[in-house]
Amino acid sequence: MFGHFPATARAMLAAVAIAATASLALINPWQASGGTDRREAQSPRSTERSSHHQNLTQRNKAIVRRFNELAFRDGKDAEALELVGETYTNFEAGGVTTNRATLEGFLAAIPGDPSFALDDVFGEKDRVTVRYEAVINGTPTIGLDVYRVRNGKIVEHWDSFVLPS
Repeated sequence: MFGHFPATARAMLAAVAIAATASLALINPWQASGGTDRREAQSPRSTERSSHHQNLTQRNKAIVRRFNELAFRDGKDAEALELVGETYTNFEAGGVTTNRATLEGFLAAIPGDPSFALDDVFGEKDRVTVRYEAVINGTPTIGLDVYRVRNGKIVEHWDSFVLPS
């Protein structure tokens, strides 16, 4: 469907998604390289903490995936907004921030797109990054979004997208 995007552009976006999630989550660089943090290795509760973080990460990824599918693929705005916190803030390019009311208006203005596809979903604790392909107003688009989830609700969002040249 998006054959006019070079494979290198897709690979680059995937690499950026991984880097964005890692840097926003402030992963310990030793752990990010595959090592074990010595403090955790010495702690008898490290396995319990690791399991908790894995569960939290998986739950948050599922919330963000469900939000995107409901809002952008299925066009079920009301259901999607149940996954968004009242204090939701969106950060856009140029330092512009918007709130939940703006998100509600945005979702109401766009129809669901059956071709919407989440290509990658990366997460670490409360941060989730998605890379997607969609058709926005008739234009094929590849996007990269970062979300922060707190208490089961999406509370922050950073977005960017690449339109074909």
